[in-house]
Amino acid sequence: MGLLFGSIFGLSKGLSVLPVYLKIGDIYINQLFTLITNFADKSINPIIQIKIRYAVMRSIFPPKSRIKSIGAGDQNGPNG
Repeated sequence: MGLLFGSIFGLSKGLSVLPVYLKIGDIYINQLFTLITNFADKSINPIIQIKIRYAVMRSIFPPKSRIKSIGAGDQNGPNG
């Protein structure tokens, strides 16, 4: 009988304290997730910027082969 009451008392105390520690753990996990996300964003940002600048330059200054094939005056293409 004492074991039953002891178990009930322990569970009630544990359930009253447990949500506090779960909330603290949740805060630390969210902080860790934020740090990882920020690190990943900062590490990939230079690569994305280079690709954006390359795409802008290609749209402003297209490659020479593209210029030759557009509007060369021959309707049948380069091979006649």
